[in-house]
Amino acid sequence: MRKTTVTKAIMLHGRNYGEADRIMVAFTKERGRVDFMARGVRKIKSKNRALIQPLTYSDVELIETGGGLDLLTQGVLIESFVRLHRDFDRYAYASFLGEFLIQVLPEKEPDPELCYLFLQTLNHLDKRETPPEVVAWAFVLQALDHLGYRPAFDGCSRCGVPGPDAGVVLWASFEDGTLVCDRCGRPPGGYRLTPELLASCLALEAMDMRGPAGPELTGQMDGVEAFAGQLLEHVLERRQKSARFIRKLKEMRNPTC
Repeated sequence: MRKTTVTKAIMLHGRNYGEADRIMVAFTKERGRVDFMARGVRKIKSKNRALIQPLTYSDVELIETGGGLDLLTQGVLIESFVRLHRDFDRYAYASFLGEFLIQVLPEKEPDPELCYLFLQTLNHLDKRETPPEVVAWAFVLQALDHLGYRPAFDGCSRCGVPGPDAGVVLWASFEDGTLVCDRCGRPPGGYRLTPELLASCLALEAMDMRGPAGPELTGQMDGVEAFAGQLLEHVLERRQKSARFIRKLKEMRNPTC
């Protein structure tokens, strides 16, 4: 007998299959990342049509087929994040996070803590006024820390100088996940972290997605995005399509002379 699972799921991405089906990727509370087939959902009268929109949150019933994709049978939409879908920038950054999770999550390995953090992040993007880039990069840094990929921001790994409190420049080594101060020498391929940039990254890591607003980082987000973007590329060993799109969009809005 095939096993049936009822789980809460955040839809990350979907692609059309055949004449009326859709293959979905979801982040579920009980089973982690799950890829499943939603049959007939592109038909106008399909009862499951609302369940397969990317970046929505639902209760879904899935049947494990024993080798291929799981099969969606039914479900109930919990949250559609209406404002997020109507705001171009917020949707772009949320899509960037969805792509990040697809690339970093192993299939069918539960991670309820990260799933809940992502749900809080989507809720913050939808209902708070914090700039979407602040919310998105806060989630990336928190997720990388949770997954064990983030450099140790505590200070220089060689002499122990504490970084932003000491007002010294630190270099991040993506290879071994440590920081080295100017006095101890720049590591090969190191990324320069000024005290202001390091303090901004720490503020984003400490951001509570349940709170009313994120940290004020006026003038620092370009540096944060550059550093965290390189860290993300190192972890994923690839460049993201959605991240490139956001960079191009920012360049079009703020052309340099």
